[in-house]
Amino acid sequence: MPKKCTMCGNLSNTNAQFCEKCGSSSFVEVYEQSNQTSFEGGQSSNNNSPVNPVAASDNNQKKKSKNKTAIIVGLSVLLVGLVAIIVFLLFSEKENPDTSKNDETTSISTTEAPSENVNGGENNNITGNAPADSTVTMSDDLYDFTFELEGDVYKLPCDYKDFTDNGWTISSSGYSGDTTISGNSSDCYYMSRDGLKVMVFSYNFSGNVKKIKDCKIGGIECYAYEGVDFVIAKGITVESSVDEIKSAFGTPGYSSSGSDYEVLTYYAERDSYQNCVDFYCSDEADYCSIQLKNFVESDDDETTTSTETPDYLGEYKAPTSMGSDIKSSVVKIEGDLYQLPAPVSVFLDNGWEIVQQSGDVVAGGSDYIYVEKNGKEIELYITNYSDYQTTVENCAVYKVDVDNYENVDISIGSASDSVSIGTKKADVVALVGDEFDYYNGTYNQTYSYSEYSSRDFMVSIDVDKESGKVSGISVSCRTWDY
Repeated sequence: MPKKCTMCGNLSNTNAQFCEKCGSSSFVEVYEQSNQTSFEGGQSSNNNSPVNPVAASDNNQKKKSKNKTAIIVGLSVLLVGLVAIIVFLLFSEKENPDTSKNDETTSISTTEAPSENVNGGENNNITGNAPADSTVTMSDDLYDFTFELEGDVYKLPCDYKDFTDNGWTISSSGYSGDTTISGNSSDCYYMSRDGLKVMVFSYNFSGNVKKIKDCKIGGIECYAYEGVDFVIAKGITVESSVDEIKSAFGTPGYSSSGSDYEVLTYYAERDSYQNCVDFYCSDEADYCSIQLKNFVESDDDETTTSTETPDYLGEYKAPTSMGSDIKSSVVKIEGDLYQLPAPVSVFLDNGWEIVQQSGDVVAGGSDYIYVEKNGKEIELYITNYSDYQTTVENCAVYKVDVDNYENVDISIGSASDSVSIGTKKADVVALVGDEFDYYNGTYNQTYSYSEYSSRDFMVSIDVDKESGKVSGISVSCRTWDY
């Protein structure tokens, strides 16, 4: 029996899997009705033609004898009555056909096959309330970013749920589906299934913090030594040679090589490392790898900036004195004390004005601004610790970097032992001791100290070789701990 395409209405034969006209796989079955005709002006499908009662009566009268007896008359009357009843019933059947029989011969399947989009994209031609089929098929176009992983086909970007529904779980230490990704950022982690492992890249193009499980997966990397069944366009695998890759996809946009390896990069967009395919081909077969990345921005990434002041900024405690030593995150600028990180609003309250900024700051993002006070200008590095995109005024200053040409009064250290712009080299050396690293540059000698175990802290002091005095001070602390 023929099948009707729910997308375009085209009729296909019974064995057709896809519509010859539009390529859809959504059909309804149409039962044969070639022997049935309409009741309006056509021949009936049955041969029970109605009988005219008047004609029947005339025929019976011709057969009667002129010398009919009472019995014959009675039988004739009875016969005419029976014929009349039969004719009535036949006319009733014609006027009111058996609807159950008609329903059976004209019925169609009311369960529609789900609509399939072979390109893996959104299908806008879904009929009625039938759900769209999210099935993805492999493409020979490298930049369709389809791949087959352990028998399942995916298309980047895809949902995190697409992997977990197929049995993959996060195996990287410290990561889970609830791990957050900052605004306009990406992260990578391992996912495992049945002892096999691949690296996955999730991205967040919105301005707010998102959990991994709510982000799109935009990339995957597979190494030969993992033994994973991984195939991309045109059947290329981690075992494919450089010649096979070039034969399949042509000349790469970028390539490099060493004595025992070659790297090929194909860009979907010019020089975009967010939309490309990397092949690492090594003489050591186990280290060959393929990485696909296709980070695509969507309407869900549009973000409205919140002007609400984050609660955490209210936790800040302004210092009342210099720090205990030079490794403290307390800094004095133009006579005012700040403990880094400090709210931008504290600087503004102390008379500094923002004279240059890039714009709003995404959740977890960093930027820099220039502020001015009494004709003096400095650069402040800021970050947004909240989980939503906000204004510069609602961020925190985590780093201050001052050079001597800015003529800004800055001091670090304790009340008795401090370093300022213009401090002599000998005093700096005596103060920093052996705990600071030393770097001898072309124009400056730099003394630096960093601490990342308990806090994200760094201090750096530049001494100008020519003058022998401090020419720059930089203090940074990202850990918000109040």
